Amino acid sequence: MSLGTSLGPFKTLSRLQRLGVWVTLGRRRAGDAWAVYSRNRLAVFGLALLALFILMAIAHPILLKTVWPKRIYDPVVGHDLKIFPHPSPPSPAHLLGTDTLGRDVLSILLAATTPTLLMALTAALTTALVGTLAAAVSAYFGGLADGFISHLADLSLLAPAPLVMVVVGFMLDISPLEFGVIYGVLAGIGGVMIVLRSHALTVMTRPFVDAARVAGAGPLHIISRHLVPHMLPLASVNMMLTVTGAVFANGFVAFLGLSRAQLNWGSMIYDSFTYQAVNAAITWNVLIPSAMAISFFAMAFYFIARGLHDVADPRQAERLANVRRRRRLSEPAPGKARSAVSVPVKAPTQVASQAEHARAIYQGPPSPDVLPAALPAGSVTAGSSPMGATLAWDDHLKPGEVVTVSFLSAKLWVIGGASEDWAASPGAEKALPGLGSLFIRLGGAVQAMHDGKVMVVFGLYPGRAPFQVGALLATHAGLELYELVARQNERRAVAGLPSLAAGAGIATGYAEVYAIRSGSGGEMDQPGCSLRSPALEIAWHLQRFTSAVASGTLLISQETYRYLESARTQFIFGRQGPAQFPGIEGVQTVYQVTGRRQRLHATLS
Repeated sequence: MSLGTSLGPFKTLSRLQRLGVWVTLGRRRAGDAWAVYSRNRLAVFGLALLALFILMAIAHPILLKTVWPKRIYDPVVGHDLKIFPHPSPPSPAHLLGTDTLGRDVLSILLAATTPTLLMALTAALTTALVGTLAAAVSAYFGGLADGFISHLADLSLLAPAPLVMVVVGFMLDISPLEFGVIYGVLAGIGGVMIVLRSHALTVMTRPFVDAARVAGAGPLHIISRHLVPHMLPLASVNMMLTVTGAVFANGFVAFLGLSRAQLNWGSMIYDSFTYQAVNAAITWNVLIPSAMAISFFAMAFYFIARGLHDVADPRQAERLANVRRRRRLSEPAPGKARSAVSVPVKAPTQVASQAEHARAIYQGPPSPDVLPAALPAGSVTAGSSPMGATLAWDDHLKPGEVVTVSFLSAKLWVIGGASEDWAASPGAEKALPGLGSLFIRLGGAVQAMHDGKVMVVFGLYPGRAPFQVGALLATHAGLELYELVARQNERRAVAGLPSLAAGAGIATGYAEVYAIRSGSGGEMDQPGCSLRSPALEIAWHLQRFTSAVASGTLLISQETYRYLESARTQFIFGRQGPAQFPGIEGVQTVYQVTGRRQRLHATLS
C-alpha cells in the first residue's frame, strides 16, 4: 500500500503524473550515479573505449558501401591485385597493410568488432539475469532450493566457464550469440551467483522485507520489488567483469582454430601463426592489431566495472554528498527564499515557574498554504538549553551564512472534536507538561508554541556536531512527542477527557541566516537569529498531510531520510510515496516513521 492511498494530498496524482514522478526520480538517480561514476577517470576512459569499439562496428558497413570497393576491402574474399607480394606493410591504401591472402587487415579488424560486441553484451546480460534470479530464489526460499542452487554453483566452480567453452567450441561450431548465452549461464550460476546470494541474504534481514511480509506480500512481490532492485548495482559490476573472461575465452577458442568459419580477433591471431610457414615470418601487422583489440576491449569492460562498483558503493555516494554540501556552504546565500523564521537561540539557564514567551516572525510573502505572516506569542515550559548556555552565537552565525538545519512542525488536536476545540482547551504546554523541555533536552530551539502548533529547529551546532545529528535528534524528538501524548492520554482517560492526537513533519535542508538579534533582555526580545529556508515550507506541509490520519503520524522529508542513512536501523519506517509541494521544484519522496528500536538517552551538552 502506497502512502498516496491514505494521505489526501497524494490522491490528486493521476497515472500519467505518477509516471512523470518516476521519470523525474529516475533522472535524478541517474544524475547522481553519473556524478559518482565520472569521478573515476579510468571508468570514463573505459566508457570512451567502448564507444570507440561501437563506432568501429558501425563504421565498417558504411565504409564498404561508400568509400571502400567491396572487391578489395571485403573482409572474407577481398583482394588487392595492385599489390604484390602479400602480406604487405601499411600504406595509404591499406592503413594496417594486408594479410597473406591479400585481404585488408583494417577491414577484417572492423568486421570482427560486431560479433565480438554481440557476444560480449549477450554474455553480460545473461550473466546478470541468471545470477540475480538464482541468488534471489536461493536467498528467499532457502531449504531445498538453496541447496540445489548452491550445488550447481559448486559444480560450476569446478568446471570454469572458459574451460567449458573450449570443450564446447571443439565439439560444436556455435555463433557469437550462442557463445555469449552459454558463457553467461555458466558464469551466472557460478561465482556471480555466490556473490549475489550473500548480498541477497543481507537484504532479507532488512526491516522493509519483514514489513512487506506482514502486509501480505507474496514471494513474487518481495523478490521483484525488494530483492532484485537492491541486487542490481552489484549484478552490473559482476556482469561487466564477466565480459572480460568471455572475450578472452572467445579469443582463445578462435586462436585454437575451433571457429574458423567466423570473423574473430582470435582467428586473426591464429592466421598470423598459421601462415608463418608460408611467409617465413609472423605477420606482425595482423598479430599486433588483433591482440591489442582483444586487450583494449576487455580493458574497457573492466574499467567500466570499476566505475559501476563505485556507484554501488554507498561510501562513494556519501563522499559526493559531502563535496556538494561543502560547495553549497561556500556559495553566497541566495537572494530570495520562500519562507523565513526567527529562531531564539539563547534560553534562560534557570527554569522559571511560569513559562517564558516565544514568538515566531515570518518574513517575505509566504504562499497562502504556508504559515501566516505572524503568530501571536505563546508560552513554553523550557529547561536549560545547551545551545544558548555555552555558545556565543554572534561569533558563529553571520548574516548571509548558510547552515543545514532540521525543522520539526507539529500540531496537537482533540480526537473526535472540531479544530476549534483546541482553542477552548488548555494550551499545549499545559495539556502536555514537559513538552518544551523535551525539545530543548534534545538540542532543539523552540521557535513557536501556540494553540497546539509547535515549531522547533534542530541542528544549530556550528563547529560542534555534524548536520546529520540535527536530523537524528529531530526524528527522535518527533517520536518522543508521540510517547508523551500516549502517556498523557492514559491520564486523560482516567479523568474522562477525550484523547489527544499529534501530527508532525520533519524536513532538513539549507537555511540562510539573514539577521542576528542581540536582544534587549526582555521577555519578548530574546537574542536569536533569523533563518529562511524552503525546508520550512516542506515541514509545514508534511504536518498538514498528517491531518488525514485520525490518530496522527510522523512524516519526514527525502533529505531527512538521506541524512539518517547511518542511523536508520534505530527507527521503524512505514509507507512511503512521492509528493510535490507548492512552490518547491521537483518531486520529493515522503517517508512515514512509525516507531523506533533504540532510544536516545544522551543529550547535547
